[in-house]
Amino acid sequence: MLEPTFTEPTNVTVHDGASFVEKDHIYLGSNVEILPSAVLDASNGPIYIGDNCRIESHAAIYGPVYIGPNSTVLAGKVSTSSIGDTCKVGGEVEWTIFHSYVNKYHDGFVGHSYVGQWVNFGAMTTNSDLKNNYSQIRTRLNGKAVDTNSNKVGSFIGDHTKFGIGTLLNTGINIGVCCNLFGGNLITDKEVKSFSWGNSANYKKYDIEKVIETAKIVTSRRGIELSEREEELLRNIANEQTNSDGIFEIKI
Repeated sequence: MLEPTFTEPTNVTVHDGASFVEKDHIYLGSNVEILPSAVLDASNGPIYIGDNCRIESHAAIYGPVYIGPNSTVLAGKVSTSSIGDTCKVGGEVEWTIFHSYVNKYHDGFVGHSYVGQWVNFGAMTTNSDLKNNYSQIRTRLNGKAVDTNSNKVGSFIGDHTKFGIGTLLNTGINIGVCCNLFGGNLITDKEVKSFSWGNSANYKKYDIEKVIETAKIVTSRRGIELSEREEELLRNIANEQTNSDGIFEIKI
């Protein structure tokens, strides 16, 4: 079996007051900066920090954790998670996968979840990953109930979905692509269709032209152009979106 090889990191800055536990199981890439009062604890698993990352003061990282290149971890806690390229992560994140370009800059909890690219969490957006009676969690997929056989399941969130401030997500919720959910209340549904706009009380369909316009603005902020293939994919998903359940009567 081939052993992984790493280029020796360069230009690593660790400020006084940063703390490391089980340092031999912590890998720092090149151009990484660890600020005072940050804590990296690899007691329960390794920590890998990719190139060009910044770990800010009062960030606590408990392995096993992967932080992709060009990401920033702000004050809060990240544990047992994989964070993709160019993410901003604050608040509490545990047992979760973030794909690239996820923005969770503010306080709020995300746990036992799977999050696609270009997702934005408004301040205090929080998901439930455990029922009050500790029973197994059911989700929904294509309108059908699915038993997860687990009592710890958070959220499944598609690419380009955005959450307004104070949004609360139900246990085991399955959210499609390009949703815009807001209102500062609990999204009680187990499944939210792609291109949904609003909240459980009144979903409307997010017009594809406005979806594309917003996606181009968001990607350009990270120096990336939405490709023709990506735009075509989003349009195809929108065209295939069924309205048979009648929840989309008005376009936004």
